[in-house]
Amino acid sequence: MAEPSWLTVGKALIGTHEISGKNDNPVIMGMAKELGGDIAKEYVHDEVPWCALFANYVLHKSGIAGTNTLWALDFASWGMRLAGPALGAIAPMKRSGGGGHVVFIVGRDAHGNLMGLGGNQSDAVNIKPFPLWRPLSFRWPKEAELPKDMGFARLPLMSSTGKIVGKES
Repeated sequence: MAEPSWLTVGKALIGTHEISGKNDNPVIMGMAKELGGDIAKEYVHDEVPWCALFANYVLHKSGIAGTNTLWALDFASWGMRLAGPALGAIAPMKRSGGGGHVVFIVGRDAHGNLMGLGGNQSDAVNIKPFPLWRPLSFRWPKEAELPKDMGFARLPLMSSTGKIVGKES
C-alpha cells in the first residue's frame, strides 16, 4: 500500500519537540511563520497546543489546503469523510478534559488500537496508539485521490506496547 505524500512529510519531523520554559523550538515556530495568517498571529510559544499546527503544516508542505486554524476539531468538518480508517486519513478526536487532538493514521497495533502520527503528543512529533472508538471521523483531502484500501484490518500492523498516549498537549 503506497504511503500518501503528507505522511512522508510528517514522518520526517518525528522527534521534533517543544523546549520547556521561555525558549521555543525554532522548527515549531517556523511552521507557524510559514503558514502565516491567523496561525502565525496566534501561535506565539511552542507550549501552546500545536497538533493542528503540525497537521496544517504537513498538509501545506504537500500542496494541500488545511483548516488554517489552530483548532484540532476544525478537522472534523474538513475535506471528505471516509467510511473508515485508511493510511494517511486525518483523525480528529475530542479530549476527555475538553478541546481536541488530531493525528494522521499510519497503522494499527496488535492490541486493537489505531496508530496516529501527530504533533504535540507528549510535547513532540511521534507515533502513538489511540483507541479505535476515539476519532470523531476519518477525513481525506479533497485534492487527493480517495484511498483504495479502507478499514481497520487493511491498515499496516505496527509494533506498539498498546499503552494509550498520556499527554496530547
